[in-house]
Amino acid sequence: MSSANWHWKQLDCSKFAKEYFKEKLVGLKVNDELTIEELKECDGDVTLGQRKSKLVTIYDLKIVVEWSVGEQRGRTHVPEVSHEAIDGLDEYVFETTLIKGQADGQFDHIRKEVIPQTLKPIFDQFPVDLREKYGAHVQISQSNTPTPSPAPEAAPAVKKTEKVEVPQQKVSQKGSLNTSTVRLEERYQISADEFFDVLTNKQRVPMWTRAPAEIEPKVGANVVLFGGGVKGKVTDVVPGKKITMDWSLTGGKWPEGHNASLTISLNQGDDSTTAEFILNGVPIGLEEDVQPSLEQYYIKPLKLLFGTVL
Repeated sequence: MSSANWHWKQLDCSKFAKEYFKEKLVGLKVNDELTIEELKECDGDVTLGQRKSKLVTIYDLKIVVEWSVGEQRGRTHVPEVSHEAIDGLDEYVFETTLIKGQADGQFDHIRKEVIPQTLKPIFDQFPVDLREKYGAHVQISQSNTPTPSPAPEAAPAVKKTEKVEVPQQKVSQKGSLNTSTVRLEERYQISADEFFDVLTNKQRVPMWTRAPAEIEPKVGANVVLFGGGVKGKVTDVVPGKKITMDWSLTGGKWPEGHNASLTISLNQGDDSTTAEFILNGVPIGLEEDVQPSLEQYYIKPLKLLFGTVL
């Protein structure tokens, strides 16, 4: 197996996204009636990378347009134009309001049919055109000469912050606490060394957490993930193979002051890496809340980034 095949390079394409959607949307006429007048917002992160000779697009944008038809003028807000929609894991949501004129049957037709049918194909085409325009910029030689992984050419500005928490009242820890263990496992199409770097390099962690991170692969380092939703300290490190950290949630039903222990172990195979997530110290009764959170905030975004092996 060539180590070059595991090489990862990424390019920040956020500026291209704004130019792309402005060109594609502003002035667009639909059925000689509706005209998209203005791109009010196009905010978010867009990165293009290569993994195992495959171009990978990771993006999450908020898009707002204003349109007119006759005497009516409206605004459509699409909160998430994301690679997850292309991957079939999410759907576009079109929030359309009228800012001038009277709501009538025509407006309902525009809101429910014309706008979604007009915007969706453009959103779906975006990653195709992105790869075509910038794919050559991240192509990596397939020679067998190993090369170190470069830092991102332009670190994406993370504007979307998510927290891992259960929306309930905070519970104070009193006395002894009965706990259990949650285990999850997944195989990913990436080398163990690359995987470890993506888990522990604070410049690369936002690629899957979508928020700034504080973490280092050394014992005693602080860990702050998901906008402060997860906090802890690194307690054990085996480079390329394992990292263990104290792990606690902020807010929700998680007992105040209680730390669990999360170990992520990586086992390199011939063409993939098996990642095992073991969370020890989960308070009894919270397993059904914590396991879906681990799947949503760890397993799923890493799957989207690297792909999994069936």
